Amino acid sequence: MNLRGVALACGLMVMAVAATVQDARSEETRAGDARQGVLNAVAFAPLPEGLPVMVRPLDDSDANLALKERFEAHLKGRGFVIVDTPQVLVVSFETRDELGGFTPGSQRTIFEVQGVAGNSAAVEDVEYRFKLFDSQDGGVLNRGNRGTGTSIPGRFRLDVTVDDRSAGKRLWHGWAVAVLDATNPTADTDAIVPMLVDKVGKTVREEVFELP
Repeated sequence: MNLRGVALACGLMVMAVAATVQDARSEETRAGDARQGVLNAVAFAPLPEGLPVMVRPLDDSDANLALKERFEAHLKGRGFVIVDTPQVLVVSFETRDELGGFTPGSQRTIFEVQGVAGNSAAVEDVEYRFKLFDSQDGGVLNRGNRGTGTSIPGRFRLDVTVDDRSAGKRLWHGWAVAVLDATNPTADTDAIVPMLVDKVGKTVREEVFELP
């Protein structure tokens, strides 16, 4: 492969890597906007009517036991009969905290190739630069000062499932992801519960909701 081909291949590789990183950052921050969240749900089969429902947290922490009461209250509001022992239908829920991160404002450039194409397939006047230090773009010895980094806050995720114990089938799965208010996270989780209960038995794709 001639020098022009090498330079073109390097450029395409850099563009591909940059696109992959950008897609990953977009996925991480989609539910990271302040006071917003994203809700998804999948209905695998219709929910039987008139059957009693038991609600159980997968983790019986104090916070989840309080959420259990919230789930029971809102399910009653939808007409479900709540029981304390496992019956045909079991509503399970799980809470998880997803760690945040930090994305740098710019990428360091350590090695550069510059050239001027001639009339033939060769590349004329090729210049190679190995950068040790650059106050703006960075080099081997420093990161540079171009741009500032972005902090990605941690996110809260609440998963809810409805299972038919008699048939051994999952009927529904819903989940919500949001950045909670660090000063009052309980108010936010309490607000998310009725949103998920309202979607029980339905299929929803990336519905954005506002937190109060």
